[in-house]
Amino acid sequence: MRKFSLLLEEQNDTKVLQAEVLRDSINMFNNRKSNLESLILSNIDDNKDISKNVSDIVEDNVFLSIFKQILTLRGTIVRYNNNIKDMDVKISDIQNDVYLINKVSDDDRKKEMLVKIKQREDGFKKKRDEYKKTITITDTEREIKEVEVKLADMIKEQGDKIKELLT
Repeated sequence: MRKFSLLLEEQNDTKVLQAEVLRDSINMFNNRKSNLESLILSNIDDNKDISKNVSDIVEDNVFLSIFKQILTLRGTIVRYNNNIKDMDVKISDIQNDVYLINKVSDDDRKKEMLVKIKQREDGFKKKRDEYKKTITITDTEREIKEVEVKLADMIKEQGDKIKELLT
């Protein structure tokens, strides 16, 4: 009987330990996700290598690893939107240049300048259109939602498992 009692106690200790590991994993996610988000989203347009910093935050936490995927996808959308806005600003600036060129009195010089400016504008429009074709934002947003649902489901499952282990 004593042996059976010790076996039950050992199984109970194992369940408690498993529950603590799961709880620690969820707590780690909750405590570090804002740091990870800040790191990734604040370095979107930089060419810095932040992989070491990301690895230090994520470690071996599966929740943070999945959250990193979400942030990477969000960053892709932001980066492409920024590129499109940059092209729009450049196109707008060219329109301002055209206004100034039209004030030039020498018609030959004006025509030459307008041809060059039109070529620049066409180049920026082409780049902008390429950015728009490169990424379908709605597809990426749908992918983000799918990964967010997966993450939420995993966290809920772990919470349920913790409850199960402790009851």
